[in-house]
Amino acid sequence: MKIAIIKQPLLDNVGGVLQNWALQQVLIEMGHQPITIDYLYQTTCKKYFENLLKVSALRIMGRPFYVNPKFVRSRRNADFDSFVKNNIVKTPVVHSYSPSLLKKYDIDAVIVGSDQVWRPRYNYETLPEMFLSFVKSSSIVRVGYAVSFGSNQWEYSEEQSYYQKSKAGQKFRKRAGIEPVIGHLKSDHRMMRNYLKGTLGDAINTLMAAAAYNLRHWMDKNASFLFVSWWLMVVKRLESAIFGNENKSACLCANLATLA
Repeated sequence: MKIAIIKQPLLDNVGGVLQNWALQQVLIEMGHQPITIDYLYQTTCKKYFENLLKVSALRIMGRPFYVNPKFVRSRRNADFDSFVKNNIVKTPVVHSYSPSLLKKYDIDAVIVGSDQVWRPRYNYETLPEMFLSFVKSSSIVRVGYAVSFGSNQWEYSEEQSYYQKSKAGQKFRKRAGIEPVIGHLKSDHRMMRNYLKGTLGDAINTLMAAAAYNLRHWMDKNASFLFVSWWLMVVKRLESAIFGNENKSACLCANLATLA
């Protein structure tokens, strides 16, 4: 499967570059053909002043703003450029996302992430594209990989909030369902830190945590049935204890009367 990776520009973010490289290595080991779309900002003086005016207007109106009035560097430094060219499979530099780009490379799936790809301050030029608005074909698989908003402050405007929430809910509801499970595994089932040695220990710890989580989930789901079964068992034992002793006493009295 040919997979396109969409993320923040590969400029000078060490973590972002390494995460992209690691994701490609995993996909290659799984037998896929990943390629990162090498998007870089295209900054002009006109765009700079447009962004500056937009920020000023939004500030006066007291509304959230997500544009950055500063010039954004559109070139990698020498060290980063050398690593990216030698270790990351990528397209030539592009300045926009489009359906024709996916068609050109015969893409079967698109992965967006990781990093703070949904944060408006960091993606003021390509925020809709980070929600895969340019993917028009229904046959292309859409995947969100460790995507995040990257801030505890809500940076979206009201119009953006409604649109982005609906799109995120439609496209990445599976990831939203996985996140709470990961949290429970870490806090309740000892996945926060592994004390077992080696890769085998990692596998054992993961399997035991998953088994404990599934068992707890099954017990919660069948709690009423288990409680009723336990209560019936207690009542039955009490009944046998009480009435069983009465029957034994009655039999003893009858035997004594016969002997007398």
